[in-house]
Amino acid sequence: MKILTLDSHTDELTLRSSDYRQKNVYQTHFSTHEVTHFDDVPPPKLRERVNALAKETGLQLITGAGHGMQSKAYTGNSFGVLYEVGKYEKDEVNGKIVHFLSCGIGGQLGPDMVTNGCRAFFGYSEDFSLIDEAAEFFFECDSAIDIGLIEGLTADEVYNKVVALFNQRIDELRQKQQNYAAIWLSFNLESLCAPSLNKKWGDKDARL
Repeated sequence: MKILTLDSHTDELTLRSSDYRQKNVYQTHFSTHEVTHFDDVPPPKLRERVNALAKETGLQLITGAGHGMQSKAYTGNSFGVLYEVGKYEKDEVNGKIVHFLSCGIGGQLGPDMVTNGCRAFFGYSEDFSLIDEAAEFFFECDSAIDIGLIEGLTADEVYNKVVALFNQRIDELRQKQQNYAAIWLSFNLESLCAPSLNKKWGDKDARL
């Protein structure tokens, strides 16, 4: 299976997320697949490079961790725009499943990708929080999306698995009296976007 990863590693937040994903998803669950890890290029050629990689024959999954910009754009290193509503080609997402660990882009970019043929989109509709006590739990829960997809689960099965893990970790934080962290992890769960919640994020029966 062909997979394209679009992880940013510009600042502390994206460094933490990309490092976690590299160790706990890419090096383990993606190791037997054909994975292209996007290497950043200068801004003038940034969009051109993503366009070429995303349209490669056989590509089925696009995943990454980066920043969102006003719910309309997903950015890479130095906030270079990788995807923006109305500024990418349909063939870049058509027939693929997309998962971005990124603030806000579930609001506009996710539905726009589905309109352009993306089979299922996972992301977040709000700006999520990385409270120290909950950060690792959040990365773990979000990574379960990629892991579930690569295991062949449907988008709906992935969603149910991820929600169960979120709730388990939230309960653990509450049991440790880390209520503030539990509140923020709950907020992150509430902002999760997935086909199971609304068809604007794709087909809940989609699978890799």
